[in-house]
Amino acid sequence: MEGLRGLAIALVFICHFQIVILSPLSQSFHSRFYLVMAQIGGTGVDLFFVLSGMLIYRAALKPSMKYSKFLFRRVERIFPTFIVVLALYILILELTHAGAHYHAVGFRAQALYILENLFLLPGVFNIPGIISAAWSLSYEFAFYLAIPILVVLLRARFWPHRA
Repeated sequence: MEGLRGLAIALVFICHFQIVILSPLSQSFHSRFYLVMAQIGGTGVDLFFVLSGMLIYRAALKPSMKYSKFLFRRVERIFPTFIVVLALYILILELTHAGAHYHAVGFRAQALYILENLFLLPGVFNIPGIISAAWSLSYEFAFYLAIPILVVLLRARFWPHRA
């Protein structure tokens, strides 16, 4: 499992390297290599989703699973890094006056926009993200919320193993 996670990390890195480094360099990278790197790298997020889905579903099937403890551990794992990166993005937006959606509104709307991003709503809802790559965290956290509830509601713990 750790090897697959490492592969997913490498693929995501390749995708981001291609987008952030290679594509702005010159048109010479807009070739077959560019397209192949984008396609290969993009599968990393898909692999993360598959691995996370399997792990979350397996955890949710355990009768001993404590939903509140499960959610707390997910928040504890995701949010410290996310908050630091979000704060850095906001600082950069403030210093550079970039981000049309961030600066095009008043203080109240801007605060609401930051809260929407803090609660990982972009990606799940039609809200532009301050951190464009955080859409995957939005889906991941929605999955963390939904799967254990569905397992309980559908009584999946009591299904035959093959089901």
